[in-house]
Amino acid sequence: MLHIILEPSPPATRLLGKSDEYVAVYTDCYREEGKKIQTKNALTGCLVGMAVELVFYTLYFLILFED
Repeated sequence: MLHIILEPSPPATRLLGKSDEYVAVYTDCYREEGKKIQTKNALTGCLVGMAVELVFYTLYFLILFED
C-alpha cells in the first residue's frame, strides 16, 4: 500500500529554467499520472499474486487428496 503514501516527483532536470506556473502545473500532472500508474501496478501485482496462490493451493490439494 505504499503507492498510496508515496507520491512520485518529477526529475528536477525537467524543471530547470521553467516558470513557476509551469513547474506547479507540471508537478501536479506528473504526480496525478504517477499515482494512476502506481495504483494500476499495485492492483496488477495483487491480482497476479492471488492467481499464483490459487494455482498453488489448487495443485497442493489435488495432490494431497489424490486417491
